[in-house]
Amino acid sequence: MSSLHSFCHSFLSFFLSFHFLLLYFTMHRLLSTVNGWKMKMMKKGESDARSVPIQIQPKQYCLYQFLLDRLHIRRILPFGFPTICPVRIRKSYVAGVDMAKKIPFFVAEAYSSSLLKALESRNASRNKCRFVADPTVPDKYAAKNEDYLRSGLSRGHMAPAGAQKTMSEMQDSFNLTTNILPQDFDCNAFLWRRLEHWTKEISVNHQGVYVISGPIFRPQEGTNCVEYQVIGKGRVAVPTHLFKVILTKDKKSWYSRAKYSMAAYVVPNAPIVISTPLNEIEVSIDSLEEQTGMYFHPKLDRSRVVMHLQDQEPAAMDPQHIEWASKDIQYARSLWFLKMLEERYQRQGLMKDGTVQMAMKQQKKKLNWNARKKVVSYFLPTSVKDAIYVCGSIAACVAGGWYYGN
Repeated sequence: MSSLHSFCHSFLSFFLSFHFLLLYFTMHRLLSTVNGWKMKMMKKGESDARSVPIQIQPKQYCLYQFLLDRLHIRRILPFGFPTICPVRIRKSYVAGVDMAKKIPFFVAEAYSSSLLKALESRNASRNKCRFVADPTVPDKYAAKNEDYLRSGLSRGHMAPAGAQKTMSEMQDSFNLTTNILPQDFDCNAFLWRRLEHWTKEISVNHQGVYVISGPIFRPQEGTNCVEYQVIGKGRVAVPTHLFKVILTKDKKSWYSRAKYSMAAYVVPNAPIVISTPLNEIEVSIDSLEEQTGMYFHPKLDRSRVVMHLQDQEPAAMDPQHIEWASKDIQYARSLWFLKMLEERYQRQGLMKDGTVQMAMKQQKKKLNWNARKKVVSYFLPTSVKDAIYVCGSIAACVAGGWYYGN
């Protein structure tokens, strides 16, 4: 009985395999016939109109070629491909990591009007946030918080803080080093920040806004040499420029397809005038793709894309700069950082405003008082147990002096 069962099983397997191979060769023959018919029609058209150039079609990528490529890969790279640009997927963004330079290669995010309404009621605060290394990146490829200390550069976020709703999201994804790169203080606080804010504003008028940001390493002007600074023991690379690609999707109707608009901006990673209009830093998509080596949104039909954003940036930005400067002053945690902010605002001319002056004065007073409290608390007891211990020590010293004196 068992031998009959095994014979039936073998016969059925052979029968199915034979029919599968027969079906495969039939489909392959059919595709070859169709391709041959297409080539004959193309040659016929070429003989009819010699002036029309004929584009040679690439060879059909069939199942046989796919299996053959897999065998070559298995033979040449039996232990897998070298890791070039690992991707980290978070709730609010997707980041590609440049492990050699220890900064993000790109960071992609998306905005919508419904998301902005949800963010208006968020309860996140940056006061208690800490910058941490991404635990999913090996230690030798990860930038650390110590690399940025006393470097004279800020921790520039590619995905801004507004994309996180709660403190846990900010702590888990926003402040990871895979979302951070070294950025000039003036660039981070003014022009780049203004570009981020404007990106969120235009998402109200569109069905969706898709943003890709990242670093660029350009040659110095007048030379063919690319030079960039590195900071910290981990030698974190400092990019020369930053880019941001913005793609907007308009709401489609029952009689028309969705329309897209795309624009690219390149910002120097250096001090820049805060009143610089955004159209002065706009570049073409093709030139940016040539510089970065990335092809943005490859599945998008660019014949449906307008290579310019119709939305215009608001002209009056001074009140917004004053508000941002006041918030940055309130977030200052040390007198050294507050002094650096004051020098920065002096260069940009914001210290002439009374609101900024008042915020600076109040924060200086607060930080000076906190410094005095730390000094006093170092010498005073901080609990009942410590107070009893101090009083007992003083009493013992007095009693010992009185005893030996008599």
